[in-house]
Amino acid sequence: MTSKRVALVLGSGGLKQLAALPVFDYLDREGYQIVGLVGTSGGALVAALHTLGYPANIIQEKARRLWRRSLFRRIRVRALLGLLDLPGGAWNRGAGLIDSAPIRAALLEAVGDIRMEDLPVPLFCMATDLMTGEPTVLDKGRLVDMLYASIAQPPLLPAARIGDRLFFDGGYTDSIAVERAFAFEPDVIISLTTEERPRGKMDNLGDTYARLACQVNTELERSILANALPKFPGELITLNNLFPRRIPFWETDAISDILKVGEATVEILQKRLAALEIA
Repeated sequence: MTSKRVALVLGSGGLKQLAALPVFDYLDREGYQIVGLVGTSGGALVAALHTLGYPANIIQEKARRLWRRSLFRRIRVRALLGLLDLPGGAWNRGAGLIDSAPIRAALLEAVGDIRMEDLPVPLFCMATDLMTGEPTVLDKGRLVDMLYASIAQPPLLPAARIGDRLFFDGGYTDSIAVERAFAFEPDVIISLTTEERPRGKMDNLGDTYARLACQVNTELERSILANALPKFPGELITLNNLFPRRIPFWETDAISDILKVGEATVEILQKRLAALEIA
């Protein structure tokens, strides 16, 4: 089984996709060959850092800088005025209220100025075409630009312009893009989703919206996985990292808790792979 070719698909989930780190460590330790990665939004960031060869502790440190709340505080005043249709404002297609420059700079610091074609392990970043709503695979060009396209969130974060097209977060259309991994011709595809199931009642609008968004995303992912399963001739292992509370994207103090969830997921993965050995 250690000669099996494996592709990993990391869904959206922001900081919570750091739960993939124990999975990466396990596969590396056991000698599995990772032949390709597919990532959406936060999953694309974690997948990119892994394919660049960074160990888990360095990825965690880079994540602390990438998900700093301070990066998202610089408001574009003219965009705000334009959104409110006030004098002096400027609002256009794909605009955003938050200045993306600090975020792009942090991404460049984290991954460097490398092209996707030069990555040691192929990576597909998922984004959504702003004009057509179609999910799109980004696999050529500057890695930093493709990563930003996968996380952009208009009207908050401006859309990413690549050529003559505008892109935003791939999580809206293909949050766990399993079928894209078929291109790597792996023997096994492992998909990693994230889900929050907070205990207790919802006390405010933020919690209510977050739970609703999580539920919508979970249903979308279930549909995508169900459609992909009968199409893949190899083995498809679906893993869900389940979190008992809401973890906002800036809560980097929760990384240790996130990794514990990932370690529990590894135990499930071991059993699934062992079952394939017997089969």
